[in-house]
Amino acid sequence: MCRLAAFPPMFPRRRALEILANFYAGNEDGTGSVYVKDGKFVVNKWRYSFKTVVNRKYPLLDHMPYKGWTLAHLRAASHGKIRKVNTHPFIRGEWAAMHNGVFLDYKVVKAALSPFTKFESQTDSEVAAAIWQFSGPSKFYKNMSTGTFLFLNKDGSLYVTVANGSDLSFRNLKYGTLMASELNDDMYKSHTKVLEGWFKLDAKGKIEKSSFEPDDFYSWDFKKKRRGKDDYSYGTTFSSWEDDDNDKVRDPISLDEERDDDDDGYVPIHSFYD
Repeated sequence: MCRLAAFPPMFPRRRALEILANFYAGNEDGTGSVYVKDGKFVVNKWRYSFKTVVNRKYPLLDHMPYKGWTLAHLRAASHGKIRKVNTHPFIRGEWAAMHNGVFLDYKVVKAALSPFTKFESQTDSEVAAAIWQFSGPSKFYKNMSTGTFLFLNKDGSLYVTVANGSDLSFRNLKYGTLMASELNDDMYKSHTKVLEGWFKLDAKGKIEKSSFEPDDFYSWDFKKKRRGKDDYSYGTTFSSWEDDDNDKVRDPISLDEERDDDDDGYVPIHSFYD
C-alpha cells in the first residue's frame, strides 16, 4: 500500500525528507505534496518515485519549514496506471485528500456519483475523496470501513481518519503533531500508533477534537526495545506524549546507493541538503 505523512507547521524540511526516504522502497509509483497558501492549495506531484524526484531536484517540500500543514504521499499503485493524474493529492472543492489503503467498492460508488461530479483519475482514492466532499467528516468515518485518510481544508485545518487497523504513527513535538505511515525508531525514540478513529487538528498543528479512547492506540517505546524488551504500553493518552525535539537522525548516505535485499528499506539522504 501507499505511504503518507502530515508535517506540522515549521517542521524542518530535512527531517521531512528523512521520514519519506525511510519508507519510499516499494512505494515508487508517484510522489506528491500539498499545502495551503493564501487560501489556495499549492500542489506538486509527479508520476515518478521519491528517489527520482529527489535526484532530479524537483521542488519537493522546498517551501518548508512552513507556517501551515504540509502533506506528502508516496504511491504504490493499486487502481489506475502510473500517471500524474493518478498521483495524490486529489482536490475536491475545499479539500485536498490523500489515502493509504484499498477501497474495494469504489467502482459502484463512482458509477453512482458520476452524474453529479467529474472524476479526473482512475483511482479508488479520488472516489473516497468525493464521498468525503459530499457526506462530510462524520458520515464518512462511520461508513468507510478501511484505510487511512488525510483531508486538508483550505482554511488550514486537517482531518484524519484511521479505519480497521490501518495504523498511523504519531509523535508530539514542539511544532505540533507529526503523523506518518511509519516513523523510524532511530529517528524518533518513541511514538504512538493509532489503529482506529478520527480527529481534527487546527492550522497551528494542535488537536482540536478526536474520537479516540485509550484502547484505540498504543505506544511503543523503542528505548525499551533496545534493552531487549518489546514493551507495548496500552492506555496511553495524548497528554502523556513526550515533547522531545532532540531525536537522533541517522547518519545519511547517498540516495543513489543500492539497497541490500535483506535490509530494512531505510535509505537516508543528503545530496540535496543545504
